[in-house]
Amino acid sequence: MSPALPADHALTPASRVLLADLGIAPEEVDGRAEHDIDKQGAHDLAQLVALISLGTTTTVLPKSVAARYPRQGVTYVPVEDCPPATLVIAWPERSRSRGVAALVRAAAAVAQSRGMSTAVEATR
Repeated sequence: MSPALPADHALTPASRVLLADLGIAPEEVDGRAEHDIDKQGAHDLAQLVALISLGTTTTVLPKSVAARYPRQGVTYVPVEDCPPATLVIAWPERSRSRGVAALVRAAAAVAQSRGMSTAVEATR
């Protein structure tokens, strides 16, 4: 995970930061971007990143998202003590969508190729 910071933020020059530097508890990390999107009234991640570049807010994003949203005025700094992120794909139990099945197979294959664990869990 990496905090997305305005370019002039005090932590921008750091090579690494801690969650405590950001005022974020480990259990808050997974829902932080969604919380910040709601708090700022942004409609999506692109709008949130635009607000960060304007100096309005900060957030914490997975490295993969940070790589997809490079923006002038936004700096991403690695978080040294961040817990690993979890990706969850959910769909209705009775779904027979070939598209959903293909997405789940592709996600599982990528995870397996990177040595990550995968689990299929049925919940109601």
